[in-house]
Amino acid sequence: EAMQHLTGQPDESGIVLESITAENDVLVFVFNGPDGWSQGFDARQVSDALVSGFCGEGAIFFDLGYKLRVDSTDRKVKAKGPVVTTCQK
Repeated sequence: EAMQHLTGQPDESGIVLESITAENDVLVFVFNGPDGWSQGFDARQVSDALVSGFCGEGAIFFDLGYKLRVDSTDRKVKAKGPVVTTCQK
């Protein structure tokens, strides 16, 4: 609940954090954007790009043992990202 205020606000490229939910012990972020925003990238690449931005400010999230998954929607097609347990070095 503490992170819900982050949803619904598009960034400068039009990408929006649609929702934040929990599935068991994994926090799930769902992103959407303008048609074609994730074209040419698979679910892992989209996740890696979005998590790398998160890691700049939220690396302690993983240090505390939390897990994160980034799902994305482009042209109503949903892609489920991998479960992430650490920031990439």
